[in-house]
Amino acid sequence: MRSVLRSAGCGLVFAGAAGAAGAEPVTVFGYNLNAALRAEVAASYEGGKHLALFPGGNLAITKPWEFDAYAAPDDAASFSLLNTRRGAVGLAASSSEDRGNSGWLEGMLNIGWSLEGGGFVNIWTNSWLRLHIEGLKGLTAQSGLLVNTGADFVSHPGKWMIAAGPRFSWSDAKFNGTYF
Repeated sequence: MRSVLRSAGCGLVFAGAAGAAGAEPVTVFGYNLNAALRAEVAASYEGGKHLALFPGGNLAITKPWEFDAYAAPDDAASFSLLNTRRGAVGLAASSSEDRGNSGWLEGMLNIGWSLEGGGFVNIWTNSWLRLHIEGLKGLTAQSGLLVNTGADFVSHPGKWMIAAGPRFSWSDAKFNGTYF
């Protein structure tokens, strides 16, 4: 199986922390609810060199005794099957909207809406460092394999959460053949 490095980089995130010191978490049926909205700057399409502004957000539902529910902006949607003080293991899913072939993409293949499914592992080596890996297999418009990894340095000054860390993505030839 031939593979290609898809991307490597570093990101910085600033977000309000609903469960930060002094703030009461929202509780629904005995679970804590943490929601965040944000704006992201990213490539306007998979593999593109032009940037665009996108809305983003995440939702975390945790048991009151579980560790901090931090999620990076580029994490796939996930559901934990096993949660401990030092990490979590579970299911992950991601989607990409359809990609036409007009404008910058004229002459490229028209790619439909894509859904990927798989799993993830989070490991907290200490209170400020999260290691994350997720494996996703294409289920609809593409059938390739995508593996995303990252290390997040997380800080909670006051009511804010600041996180930064490197990213590395790997994809197989099927994934790359679809998008590139």
